[in-house]
Amino acid sequence: MTIRLHVQNEQQVVVPVRFERAVRGRSRRDAPDLDHRGWDMHRPSGWNSTEARGPMFGVMVGDTVRLKILREDLDAATPLYVTVSQAAEPQVEVAEPAGGGPLPADGIVRIRGVADTSSGQTVEVRLGGVEGPVIAEAEPHVFERKTLLVTPHIVSINTAANAASASGEIPLMAADVTRIFDIVKAVYRPIGIDVRVATAVDLDVFNAAANDRCFVGTGPTNAVAHINQVTQQGWVAGRVNVYYVSWLEGSLGIGLNKDTKGMASCTNPACVIAVRGNFNGIYRRPTDQDANDAHLIRALGNDTAHEIGHFLTLWHADNQNNPGRRDTYARRQLMHPMNLLPARSTNAAIRSNDVGYGKHPGSGRAHRGCMLTLKDLPSYAETGNLSGGSLQGASGSEASRIRGRMNHADLYGP
Repeated sequence: MTIRLHVQNEQQVVVPVRFERAVRGRSRRDAPDLDHRGWDMHRPSGWNSTEARGPMFGVMVGDTVRLKILREDLDAATPLYVTVSQAAEPQVEVAEPAGGGPLPADGIVRIRGVADTSSGQTVEVRLGGVEGPVIAEAEPHVFERKTLLVTPHIVSINTAANAASASGEIPLMAADVTRIFDIVKAVYRPIGIDVRVATAVDLDVFNAAANDRCFVGTGPTNAVAHINQVTQQGWVAGRVNVYYVSWLEGSLGIGLNKDTKGMASCTNPACVIAVRGNFNGIYRRPTDQDANDAHLIRALGNDTAHEIGHFLTLWHADNQNNPGRRDTYARRQLMHPMNLLPARSTNAAIRSNDVGYGKHPGSGRAHRGCMLTLKDLPSYAETGNLSGGSLQGASGSEASRIRGRMNHADLYGP
């Protein structure tokens, strides 16, 4: 076997292999994003801990997920094996490869979530055999299932003078909503959240706005009234109500929970998503997409998951609005404030444009990532530019914050 080292300076860390997300492109329910933010393994209070130094990943009890082991300074012929550390009450087990190895050429290992116990375990990459030296490790966290109920609404907005016109229809069908929520479900499942979606409801909202639009943010002075009118239509108690409208001026979406709805003077907590929107010069139109609308669906799935994140009390990554933090980690987060991401020329400090979720075929801008953070890193926060006072938890464990919110007796409001 050969181990190649390319030492550049005294600051280099030798990483023979590393853990990565198993796929690129849209989120998959069995391929969680990993929290790679540094080697600091600070955990939320009450979580089990290990001696691991590396990424964290989540898995729901009973699920089997894929991770990819990427060889950095190790040749392809070197046999690698995957094991889990011993525990009195096991949380995870290696499902594939059988016997722990050798690892197949694609580097994929499958880990099964056994139980949500207090015994911490590590997933270990070993050199040469199951008794070989550990050369990489990751820390899994297994979560019991919690259920989040959602009702989507497909909205048509018309003025009274245009009530008979079909021009207010947005190019979205119930089948598209199903595809969108396939992505949303995949985003939340690794932290133990089972998103269950009712059949999409078609709504007509009359006298809501001129030109078949729904305005918010930088729109006209009655923008709040328009959003409030929309989110009162067909609102279902005991669920997250998600409204898909044709257009939002100055935004691609808004997410309000029972605590923040007052900031927008709205009666009901809800999420509003623009199928065609405008934010910071980013326009989303179906004509920009590929033949199967895959990029449109991916963007809408990401935005829907993002606004549901706000509903579940998450703030933007590190309290930032446009254009968001420049580091690659924040661009991988679901709660980065922009989708599509700022171009490399705008955020000059970033190392890469595509963070693993693909690029828009027209603009070349990358899709925002879908990572929900597990590590609790409050020191990572900086003073942000998000209005509304002191915001908590923007740099801590989003998984812990969401699961805590799910226990709230009045989760759905109003």
